[in-house]
Amino acid sequence: MRVPISRLLYFRNDVSLECAAPEECVRLTQLREGARSTRLVTTCCHCALSVDHPAYAAGVVMVPTTANVLNGAEHVPPPAKRIYMDDWD
Repeated sequence: MRVPISRLLYFRNDVSLECAAPEECVRLTQLREGARSTRLVTTCCHCALSVDHPAYAAGVVMVPTTANVLNGAEHVPPPAKRIYMDDWD
């Protein structure tokens, strides 16, 4: 059974938190030691808010839409491409 791939949005890396004490609201984590991607997750429900990767060269941040409600996301254009769809099971 094929499961839809999550829609990932990429934004300029100028994310800011509206939280009085960010260290109590979010934390940075990696899925395993030596991983290249770093996730910003909430401390309450462990939701991944965004993902950074060295390939982004500190210029963009990726936001998975399955875990986040984005204000203004209706103005984001539809995906232009899907990569490696044949490998998806």
